[in-house]
Amino acid sequence: MLAGCQPSVEESVADEQQNETRLMQGCSEAGRLLGQMSAAETSFRYDSEGNVRISRSLWYSIPASMQDGLIKAIAYHAVCEEGDPAEQVVTVRASENSEILAQQTVTEFDR
Repeated sequence: MLAGCQPSVEESVADEQQNETRLMQGCSEAGRLLGQMSAAETSFRYDSEGNVRISRSLWYSIPASMQDGLIKAIAYHAVCEEGDPAEQVVTVRASENSEILAQQTVTEFDR
């Protein structure tokens, strides 16, 4: 029978606890990164809904891999505030004129 293939209740609870721990670690790391960015750059602002404001010249001076990391950190922040690791849209706007510099939906979170 398939009963032996089903995870036990204890295994399911342990998996859920591991997923929660990984999500909380991601939340902590995102908070650290965003705090450093806010302290270093006065044009950088973000909210718990996935909206970011940053100077246009700074955004374009950041390597693409770091832009992706920053977008993921903003998504983590929003998800951590909501407590529901679902997809999160992040919109990056120029602080000077609200021009959209990037928009991305983040769907992968360590859960």
